Amino acid sequence: MTDTVLPSGQGLTLRTCGFGLASAIAVWVSVTAVILIEIVLSYLIRDNLFLSVLMLIYPVDGIRAWQAAPPL
Repeated sequence: MTDTVLPSGQGLTLRTCGFGLASAIAVWVSVTAVILIEIVLSYLIRDNLFLSVLMLIYPVDGIRAWQAAPPL
Protein backbone atom coordinates (compact mmCIF):
# COMPACT_ATOMS: atom_id res chain seq x y z
CA MET A 1 0.00 0.00 0.00
CA THR A 2 2.87 2.40 0.69
CA ASP A 3 4.03 1.97 -2.92
CA THR A 4 1.04 4.01 -4.08
CA VAL A 5 -0.07 6.14 -1.14
CA LEU A 6 3.29 7.66 -0.23
CA PRO A 7 4.29 8.84 -3.74
CA SER A 8 0.78 10.18 -4.32
CA GLY A 9 0.89 12.13 -1.08
CA GLN A 10 4.34 13.48 -1.86
CA GLY A 11 3.27 14.50 -5.35
CA LEU A 12 0.22 16.30 -4.03
CA THR A 13 2.28 18.07 -1.37
CA LEU A 14 4.96 19.19 -3.82
CA ARG A 15 2.40 20.38 -6.38
CA THR A 16 0.65 22.39 -3.67
CA CYS A 17 3.95 23.94 -2.56
CA GLY A 18 4.86 24.73 -6.17
CA PHE A 19 1.50 26.37 -6.81
CA GLY A 20 1.82 28.41 -3.63
CA LEU A 21 5.33 29.51 -4.55
CA ALA A 22 4.32 30.41 -8.10
CA SER A 23 1.41 32.51 -6.88
CA ALA A 24 3.59 34.31 -4.32
CA ILE A 25 6.44 35.38 -6.61
CA ALA A 26 6.47 37.77 -9.55
CA VAL A 27 5.96 36.51 -13.09
CA TRP A 28 9.45 37.61 -14.16
CA VAL A 29 10.96 35.43 -11.43
CA SER A 30 9.08 32.38 -12.74
CA VAL A 31 10.09 33.10 -16.33
CA THR A 32 13.72 33.64 -15.31
CA ALA A 33 13.71 30.37 -13.35
CA VAL A 34 12.35 28.42 -16.32
CA ILE A 35 14.93 29.93 -18.68
CA LEU A 36 17.73 29.21 -16.21
CA ILE A 37 16.58 25.61 -15.77
CA GLU A 38 16.46 25.13 -19.56
CA ILE A 39 20.01 26.49 -19.95
CA VAL A 40 21.42 24.35 -17.12
CA LEU A 41 19.74 21.19 -18.43
CA SER A 42 20.98 21.79 -21.96
CA TYR A 43 24.52 22.19 -20.62
CA LEU A 44 24.50 19.25 -18.18
CA ILE A 45 22.50 16.58 -20.00
CA ARG A 46 22.13 18.07 -23.51
CA ASP A 47 18.37 17.82 -23.33
CA ASN A 48 15.52 20.02 -22.17
CA LEU A 49 11.88 20.77 -22.99
CA PHE A 50 12.73 23.27 -25.74
CA LEU A 51 15.08 20.86 -27.53
CA SER A 52 12.59 18.00 -27.22
CA VAL A 53 9.79 20.04 -28.78
CA LEU A 54 12.09 21.42 -31.48
CA MET A 55 13.34 17.96 -32.44
CA LEU A 56 9.77 16.65 -32.51
CA ILE A 57 8.51 19.44 -34.78
CA TYR A 58 11.60 20.17 -36.88
CA PRO A 59 14.51 17.73 -36.45
CA VAL A 60 17.93 19.39 -36.77
CA ASP A 61 20.90 17.16 -37.61
CA GLY A 62 23.35 19.45 -35.80
CA ILE A 63 21.41 19.22 -32.55
CA ARG A 64 21.05 15.45 -32.93
CA ALA A 65 24.83 15.10 -33.37
CA TRP A 66 25.51 17.40 -30.40
CA GLN A 67 23.16 15.37 -28.18
CA ALA A 68 24.77 12.08 -29.29
CA ALA A 69 28.31 13.27 -28.54
CA PRO A 70 30.12 11.98 -25.44
CA PRO A 71 29.37 13.82 -22.18
CA LEU A 72 31.50 16.75 -21.08
